Amino acid sequence: MQEYRPGERLRITLETTVYHVADGVLHVAHDNDQAYSRCLPIPIDQPGATITRLAPAGGVQAGDLWRDADGDLWFATLVDSDLDGDGTPLLMATVKTSKRAAYGYDIPEEVHRRHVLVELVHREPVDDDAAEIRRRLREAGGDSPEIGALLRRAAARTAEDERWPVDEPEPVPIAGVAPGTIVQTPKWNAGEPVRVFSVLDAGEHHDEVSVRYQDIGGHCAADTALAPADFRVTIVEEPQS
Repeated sequence: MQEYRPGERLRITLETTVYHVADGVLHVAHDNDQAYSRCLPIPIDQPGATITRLAPAGGVQAGDLWRDADGDLWFATLVDSDLDGDGTPLLMATVKTSKRAAYGYDIPEEVHRRHVLVELVHREPVDDDAAEIRRRLREAGGDSPEIGALLRRAAARTAEDERWPVDEPEPVPIAGVAPGTIVQTPKWNAGEPVRVFSVLDAGEHHDEVSVRYQDIGGHCAADTALAPADFRVTIVEEPQS
């Protein structure tokens, strides 16, 4: 192990994923770190820190349509080109001619760095058959909310099998959700499932509730949201008895 001494000047480069953003501070961790306790807090305006965007949340796939911070649309497609230097053919082209990429195309990392891809407008579905999805379910093992999306896709492809629910669950008002329930809404945790800790009245006329929740992976600290009592969420998993 190398030794370092007080007073040395260093340039430290970390390739990380943002797990939480609060009060101007990024909480980041290496992809293999699963505990929030290992997240490194970095103020966005930290003197001497240079932040380079590499990819939007969820990454970019062929067939994606993304909206950037200016509201312009970008389409990701496979192109026979060596523009990125390593032969990867996934490139992006702007839908508007007022904002052209180099050679008409650019690699997703460069588009995200220059224009900030903020919203996934459309993504082509993966056409896995039911047998493949069930195989992946068996490999995952147990009844886990992380595989809920796979379960619903399998159900949609096996409508004749009564053992698999076909209809998507109807959203329910958050005011009636019990503590311990895992729910999902695009408004919280970037659309990923969260576990509800408490739902408390917050409005004078019982028209608002204060919801405390945490992502089910435990990557980040618990968060609190103020929502209308009739704000609807999708239940992913009921609390364990």
